[in-house]
Amino acid sequence: MMSRQKYRFLIIVIVLLALFELYSIVLLWLLFQAGVFGVWDASTSKQRERYITEADRERHARHALENVKEELLQSSRKAAQLAEVSERNRIARDLHDHVGHDLTGANLALEAYEQLEGKEAEVMLNEVKLRVARSTAMLRDTVHDMTPVARIGVDVLEHIAKEFIHTPVSFQRSGDMQLVPVHYWGLLEPCLKEALTNVARHSDATEVNVNLDVTMYLVRLSIQDNGTGSKHLGEGSGIRNLKVRARANGGSVTVNTVNGYQVVCVLPLEEDKR
Repeated sequence: MMSRQKYRFLIIVIVLLALFELYSIVLLWLLFQAGVFGVWDASTSKQRERYITEADRERHARHALENVKEELLQSSRKAAQLAEVSERNRIARDLHDHVGHDLTGANLALEAYEQLEGKEAEVMLNEVKLRVARSTAMLRDTVHDMTPVARIGVDVLEHIAKEFIHTPVSFQRSGDMQLVPVHYWGLLEPCLKEALTNVARHSDATEVNVNLDVTMYLVRLSIQDNGTGSKHLGEGSGIRNLKVRARANGGSVTVNTVNGYQVVCVLPLEEDKR
């Protein structure tokens, strides 16, 4: 009877020891997993913090870039407005100082002419003619100087296209050119020049089509050739700079080499320009 009890006791002890051993192994495994998870969680937390920091830095950089773009756009507008005001003031000053002076003198000479006879009257009449001719020439020059900026801007583009000797260029325009802000011409001109330069350097085109379209909402300049030599042409510093300037004005410059070489510049029109 006692031997059976001892035997049972030994079995119970063995079972308990086995359970304890198993528990120890499980406990060690859990501790190991907890350690691994802790290391992973710490690493993930650091990565998350780094991502958050980088995201904040990028957000601040984008915000700063937007501010710079807005300041650049405002500066361009102010420069254009100041240029227009300065030109008006110059024209008004020239009219007052020269045309006004000569016309006043001519009027006085005519009054004196009525009181003179013979040689003196002839001399006075010649003086009147001289002053009137001088005033007419001044007015003609002033009218020429007052030629709308839009006419000057689009004429410059047409001249660039006409003077391009590498390939025949067809220039087409549509819309009201007066809607185009003054500072836009300073971007459209280098855009056309850069595109034609790339055609001359890299394309085997036989013709180039230039289209300038102005609507109520945007200005679109497209330069496209029919060549194949520029399919693998990358974007040089010239195109990249044009893209930055276009974005600063709320627009875009894109390059397409699927069907020939094409550069498209799109710029938005402000409501007060419509």
